Amino acid sequence: MIKNQKEVKGVSVIAYAHSPSSLYNILDNYLWQNYPKTELILIVNNKISDLKNWDNRLKQYNHINAVKNSEDFPIGKCFNSVIKKSKYDYISIFDANSYYAPNYLTDILNTFKYTDAHIAGKQTIFSYVKYEKRLFLVNPNYEYRFTNSIADSTLTFRKDIFPRIKFEDNNQYYIDSFLKSSIKEGFKIYSSDRFNHIKIKDLGSEKLPRKAIEEEFSSVIV
Repeated sequence: MIKNQKEVKGVSVIAYAHSPSSLYNILDNYLWQNYPKTELILIVNNKISDLKNWDNRLKQYNHINAVKNSEDFPIGKCFNSVIKKSKYDYISIFDANSYYAPNYLTDILNTFKYTDAHIAGKQTIFSYVKYEKRLFLVNPNYEYRFTNSIADSTLTFRKDIFPRIKFEDNNQYYIDSFLKSSIKEGFKIYSSDRFNHIKIKDLGSEKLPRKAIEEEFSSVIV
């Protein structure tokens, strides 16, 4: 079902940082986004080293809110808590081990302009295996279609499906279970194109090599 084009509202980006490098990667991905109306709710493990200096850096951004989280508080439960406090009508989950091109949010949110999907993301994605220095296309031929699954690093959804659908109170499979519950409730999931996102394997504690990625894989970025 194609809808008439209309203005896309703001998006609240939510991400979990468990280490200094993951915190850096999330900020780097978010601050490069071209989408004009955003906020970042950054869930930060309270055992991250040098957290005070990070707090001071984050204070310069009035659209970034940091929420400290203890290791024994499940990520899924924390997601549910911060979504209640989010400002905007769309929620997008960012992953610390992924590259998001500047037009990523624009790309994903356009899905809601032209379809009646409740959830959008990418089932066909690029995956970069660092130790092999190879880029793979995962799940080809699942673009521009309604589907039952998307990559967890690309989950974006309309906030109005919450709280009918919540994340499970655990640290694993909370996105997978969210998608399965959404399907059971009759919500529609749409897979957009494969561009503007790369899942990076074996990044470990390293910072995201944004410049190298954009130079080497320019064909992935639109």
